Amino acid sequence: MKKKLLFVAIVTIIFLILIGLRRNSAPLFSVKECQCYQVQDAFLSDTYFSSINNVLSDLCQQQCGAQIIIDSLKEQFPVLDTITISYKPVGMRVTLLADEPICTLNDSHVFTSQHKIFPQHFFSVDVLADIPAIEVMQNDLDLVLGDVSSLLQGLSSDVYQGYKVELNNEHCLHLIDKQQPDFMIISSVAQVQSKKLLAQCKRIKETIDDKKGFDKGVKWVADTRFAHYIVAYKA
Repeated sequence: MKKKLLFVAIVTIIFLILIGLRRNSAPLFSVKECQCYQVQDAFLSDTYFSSINNVLSDLCQQQCGAQIIIDSLKEQFPVLDTITISYKPVGMRVTLLADEPICTLNDSHVFTSQHKIFPQHFFSVDVLADIPAIEVMQNDLDLVLGDVSSLLQGLSSDVYQGYKVELNNEHCLHLIDKQQPDFMIISSVAQVQSKKLLAQCKRIKETIDDKKGFDKGVKWVADTRFAHYIVAYKA
């Protein structure tokens, strides 16, 4: 009976110690015991993640609590969407989840799922290669965030494969044919780019090509912003 009571007392003491450590952010872990794992490995570039890891190491060396670490990392690296800290027998594990990139803007910035814009070098090259690319003609990217979001919802992935997408404003969207750069479709952000409409534009391009309309670098435009017809003309 005494052995059983002693065992229960020891277990209770250990449990209370662990609870106390968690409530006080377990400041006893040293930097050597601090382990950082990036949950979404593919999202962030190695260089940018290295910068995060350096700051994390400094915070661990200062024996900062969990909330201080989370607040500091989010302040310095706003691309981090979720930061989770858990304590293990060997030390502290910090799990990072970055905001998901959904398209590149002007080959310099990235638009994310949280409708935010970050420099392109934050993200890995492999991830950027698999998301749509949009060229924005306005200097202030923040002014077109709503248009970019609407555009991503309205255009299917195969459009980006066949056309270079240029956004001038909500009323003027350019789709430049990648196979024939002298042919461009003009549309609007609100207009639905159906497969039927794009097929009609393709037939217009083929007709112009059959008639040698692209000879000597002549550029052609197919304007689809009208209700019931497409207007094709030389640019």
